[in-house]
Amino acid sequence: QSPALLAAETVRCLGERLPADALLYVANSMAVRDLDAYLPADPGPVRVLANRGANGIDGLVSSALGAAHAGQPTVLLTGDLAFLHDASGILSAGGERVPLTIVILNDDGGGIFSHLPVAALGEAAGFDRLFRTPHGRDLARVCAGAGLPHTRAESRGELEAALADALAAAAPRVIEVAVDAAANLAQHRAVRAAVARALSAS
Repeated sequence: QSPALLAAETVRCLGERLPADALLYVANSMAVRDLDAYLPADPGPVRVLANRGANGIDGLVSSALGAAHAGQPTVLLTGDLAFLHDASGILSAGGERVPLTIVILNDDGGGIFSHLPVAALGEAAGFDRLFRTPHGRDLARVCAGAGLPHTRAESRGELEAALADALAAAAPRVIEVAVDAAANLAQHRAVRAAVARALSAS
């Protein structure tokens, strides 16, 4: 059985499988950090776009939709909260005919906060309610309501197949990768520790 997909393998798959003329639109928060950490060192001539700044989450799907109107294959890599934050963009995407594929790393909340010192305070600081903010929404139903085809990928092979199908469709599609938050955090920490050991040894 193939191991469950986490952020690292998802990003590596995008770096290896996107066509040379693709636009890779990336959300802020963890998605852009995952891209920085795990995109292959030589992913080819992929152009990366992002919304940054204090309000980088606002209108993310709409921004990627606008970029896709240039006609190039466009893939939006986003977390679940940033995706859900742009309800009007989700609804608009369902009625468009542009080459946009939305890949959602769904860890049911704001995973970035588990990397910050506030996580150690746990429920004494209301961590889940105020920082992780799990939403519990079924993204397949959200997409169905917007008229957006939705696929859930649970392995590297499924992700590759879904990505190929979505790129060939040249119309908005959603690929959801359900990420185990605890396993994803553990992998991030293991990678950082391995890099630190390699640097200290050199």
